[in-house]
Amino acid sequence: MNSAKIKIEKSPSVLIGLLKEHQCLWDPSNPYFNNKAMERNALEHILIVINSPSTQDYVKELKKKISGLKSKYKTELRTVTKHPGGYESTWPHYNSFEFLKEITLKLIQEHPDPDINTGEDECPSPGPYLDETPKKKMPLDGSLSTSPSPSSRWMRLGNFVVETLDSLEPDAAAEAASKISEIATKYTAKAKKV
Repeated sequence: MNSAKIKIEKSPSVLIGLLKEHQCLWDPSNPYFNNKAMERNALEHILIVINSPSTQDYVKELKKKISGLKSKYKTELRTVTKHPGGYESTWPHYNSFEFLKEITLKLIQEHPDPDINTGEDECPSPGPYLDETPKKKMPLDGSLSTSPSPSSRWMRLGNFVVETLDSLEPDAAAEAASKISEIATKYTAKAKKV
């Protein structure tokens, strides 16, 4: 497939809500921020929720869509902050990005010239990561094969579950872990009966 087409134009608010849930995609204080495996897990989860295939092409297209939405928000926020009281954004999704306001304001202050390409439209990145040289991409399951192994998708799901549980309050995480364990036990018992 040359260019994946994701049908999110009708519901960008759903995409924004899902983006907000996956802090590893936008919050530099999240322990999984800049973790490529967790980023892919989060993007694949979003694709599953919006009923799109979680192929590499769709992941790339979703990343572009998110980048475009974040860029639009940054442009709107920059205009609002330059004209306090004189400009109010008419973009319908402006208020939905309130969760990114603090991070985006910091980026705008650090790079006041919008013509400078800092890469900030993707995920804001702390300084040390800017100096790293790109590394060869390795499959998420750690193997040397480039074809996806059957276990890699379950490893990504497991990593996503870990990320989600880590982001919850301790009591909520314990309750969720208990329910996950119950479900796994139920299906393990079914598999043993067969």
